[in-house]
Amino acid sequence: GGKPRLGQWFKGDAAPFAGVEWQMSNKLTFKAEYSSDAYLEEAGRRKTFDRKSPFNFGVEYGNGRGMKFGLYSLYGSEIGLSVQLAIDPHKSPSGGSVGPGPLPVSARPAASGWSSDWVNDRGSLTAMRDGAQTILSHDGIVVESLAVNRTTAQLRIRNTKLDNAPQAIGRSARALAAVLPPSVDIFEIVPVVQGVAISRVVIRRSDLEQLEFAAGQDGLMWQRAQVLSASRRAPDGAVIGQGLYPKFTWKASPYIATSLFDPTNPLQADLGVRVTARYDVAPGLYFSGSVTKKIVGNIDGTGRPSDSVLPHVRSDANQYAANGDPAIERLTAAWYAKPGQNLYSRVTAGYLEPMYGGVSAELLWKQTDKPYALGAEIAYVKQRNFDQLFGFRDYSIVTGHVSGYYAFGSGFHAQVDVGRYLAGDLGATFSLDREFASGVKVGAFATLTDVPFSKFGEGSFDKGIRIELPLAWLSGKPTQKTSKVTLRPLLRDGGARLDVEDRLYNSVRDYHATDLDAAWGRFWR
Repeated sequence: GGKPRLGQWFKGDAAPFAGVEWQMSNKLTFKAEYSSDAYLEEAGRRKTFDRKSPFNFGVEYGNGRGMKFGLYSLYGSEIGLSVQLAIDPHKSPSGGSVGPGPLPVSARPAASGWSSDWVNDRGSLTAMRDGAQTILSHDGIVVESLAVNRTTAQLRIRNTKLDNAPQAIGRSARALAAVLPPSVDIFEIVPVVQGVAISRVVIRRSDLEQLEFAAGQDGLMWQRAQVLSASRRAPDGAVIGQGLYPKFTWKASPYIATSLFDPTNPLQADLGVRVTARYDVAPGLYFSGSVTKKIVGNIDGTGRPSDSVLPHVRSDANQYAANGDPAIERLTAAWYAKPGQNLYSRVTAGYLEPMYGGVSAELLWKQTDKPYALGAEIAYVKQRNFDQLFGFRDYSIVTGHVSGYYAFGSGFHAQVDVGRYLAGDLGATFSLDREFASGVKVGAFATLTDVPFSKFGEGSFDKGIRIELPLAWLSGKPTQKTSKVTLRPLLRDGGARLDVEDRLYNSVRDYHATDLDAAWGRFWR
């Protein structure tokens, strides 16, 4: 499997098939089909179903808003039900955002009335920080620090809620315009992710005032804004945000785990509760973990056992799903840093994912204004016990990759990872994703390694499709949560990679020029 068999095209015995469809109305459709396929493998050898008739019938009803329901009679022995949902990634199902609107840009008095007496008053600077934090707290934006001189202000922010980076920049600029003295005309907004300064977006206050209601305001503001590299530390004299470190947070939420495409049980799912916690010690250094408890479901580990001749690095996934109840999904210490102007680093240690624990280190080189980046990652990991508590199995390995990234424009992002995978095989993964302005992402990937197709097993090589839907796009309410689905025909052991949270590239690129440009239309919202 997994390979096109060109030698079989347009050869062999012919067999008739036909179908007819009658659209009774714009919502109701009837279907009929004749198929001469005897399903010798599925109905004969595997006994998956009983084929009593070559005729199939169906009726489908669509509600006109992208949802369709279907009822089918199949092979004279089966009844089928379907629910189809069509989405337009350019449009939100909720019709738009329902979050709070932005502040109007505060107008300044005439220049003759400007004073700089406040420059050396520490209390004034603290009041400005507190004023900005009060305004930005409604948008889930945390003030990391604020430094101000007579003409320039630098605000470092942590965006915890808004799913659009330019919108967070725009809201921050409006907050500065509301609280800073009129002589301050240059705003430097520095987004901070995992304790690391990602970029420095420079906006003139005069442009903010001039363009607020101008035609073509998005493009004009982008032409005048600058996206520059950010220094590791806040300027001297900056006032630091209150209550940032150390800080403990936790939450409980439902989760759904799925297992698809098993020939003996193609649809399995569990519903349960996930508790996550995080303790921020200092900028870039934190401890975090998550625990799950199944409430109901049918993932029981009784599916087809692995027949892989490779080390079972992924093909025993059903055993982990069945035996981990409750389970420690992750329990790690992580340290993020910026060792150089265009360098970002990450070290994560602990129970890295449900199946592996160990240490992972990563280094990323990315310039703020360029569409490409290079990265390298190395890890030593050991396989965890099936119960996903504190024990380990005997298998361990050193794995690592060198990665190249490129943003082609129009939302297309390519990635190539070359290195050593969990089963010890060597090869490369090729990925291409399309990211829409709404935040919806659709992509495909394929991995080819030195494992022969015959040794890899069914499917020949690892491949799949991934979809990521922002909950803000689905609900209309501001949030950075997303729903991610990866569709693989089979989960095998060749080409398997470690699943570490918050790798550097996706943590960094949102606030660099290429991605900011693509999403800049929401700067004024």
